[in-house]
Amino acid sequence: MDIPKLSRILLVEDSYHIRALINMTLTVLNDYQVFPFDCGESALEKADELEPQLVILDVMMPGMDGPAVMKKLKALPDYSDLPFFFLTSKVHSDDIVEFERLGISGVIAKPFEPTELASMIEALWTRYHQSRSDLYIDQFTDLQEDYLENLHSSIELLKQHLNGLSQENGYSSDQLNELRVLVHDLCGSGKSYGFSDISSSAQVLTNFLKSIETEQQETLITERDASRITALILGLITIIEKTCEDSETPERLKGSIGFTNKR
Repeated sequence: MDIPKLSRILLVEDSYHIRALINMTLTVLNDYQVFPFDCGESALEKADELEPQLVILDVMMPGMDGPAVMKKLKALPDYSDLPFFFLTSKVHSDDIVEFERLGISGVIAKPFEPTELASMIEALWTRYHQSRSDLYIDQFTDLQEDYLENLHSSIELLKQHLNGLSQENGYSSDQLNELRVLVHDLCGSGKSYGFSDISSSAQVLTNFLKSIETEQQETLITERDASRITALILGLITIIEKTCEDSETPERLKGSIGFTNKR
């Protein structure tokens, strides 16, 4: 996974000396753009004008403390998905647990070594994005498993259409439309869930079904077209069944999600 380059930081620290030291260290030594504020109220007044990538908040401040500032900033659309780091001397394990419960992404301990501050922030920044990547992969895997389970239902529906195609009384345009919707969904969803073979096979069938709709208007499709549809459905079922079998191997994620190879 590519970690975005960090360049813009919002800082809220009531101590002038600490705020000036952090600002100088991050701008002069490390070329970050820092938006420094001495209180949460001032930061909130200017928040809409800024575009920070992360927020660093002192925990203990007069008036509005760090957790209160974070809560108000997170309520803003541009800040709801940003990482927030607390700057604090309260680094006992119980304190860290409480901060994490509040939704904090990391803690910078006071006192800190100025020349090491940037590396600490970058480490927290990387960990934040890595954790989001892991969370995404876990949630994607859950969705993928649901998708694979639903593929069994798709097979049964496709077999029902095979049965309809084999009936002597023919295959109606209504049935054709139902098949079109089913196959169109497989065409669009297969590749998105990492199964390109399903999308490719469904696309071939979709294209053929479209040609029937544009060229013929009668209620029943021809025997020749029915045979062609039957062959394409059988091919699609074979690919879906193979996909479901392959999904039982340890390597669950494949295909469209580019960073999943880290696992």
